[in-house]
Amino acid sequence: MSNYNKGLELETKFMNWAEKNLGYEDLKLRHLVNGQAAVRPYEIDIHGLQRRPAYKALGFIASALFILVFFIIGDEELMTYKLFAYIHELLPKGLIEYIPHIIITSFIMFLILARNYKTVVCIECKNLKTKVKREHVLKFLAVITDIYGGSLQWSKPCLLIFVSVSEYDQDALELAHANDIAYYIKNTSSDNDYSLV
Repeated sequence: MSNYNKGLELETKFMNWAEKNLGYEDLKLRHLVNGQAAVRPYEIDIHGLQRRPAYKALGFIASALFILVFFIIGDEELMTYKLFAYIHELLPKGLIEYIPHIIITSFIMFLILARNYKTVVCIECKNLKTKVKREHVLKFLAVITDIYGGSLQWSKPCLLIFVSVSEYDQDALELAHANDIAYYIKNTSSDNDYSLV
């Protein structure tokens, strides 16, 4: 089997394992992503999302608040519906003019909060006969930094994972820990099981 096919096999197996065991969603193999400086797009071995359970709830609340603006504004056609007229009458008269601003501000706040409930997952897979070295990790970090900006925390919440069939040397491990990269290694006892290093 060629190195290309071995790499693809590792990526496919880990992607399926990650969906099942780590709850990642919308994972794509060898996904092309544009960077900020590079002209050509980068190929991310596995790229997807991790959504926390509260993400959908926050999205629903934000959408409901945004729609509610139109109820409060008092469109005459909407007021013909009893529910909308009832909502309008419940509010104090002086407060009504500020309600749209409050709701729009709340909607924006929910969108900002929702960012923290959706995490981009970037996974690099290595099927090497030798140990994973620091250079491999540095290359991965350079790609992610160009895609998501110099400060990962301020662009998109990003989860970085490195997967290997071989072990990692000490420099690679230290660099990974310093940059919050999760390291997984393929278990030799199982064809499709991985352990966090």
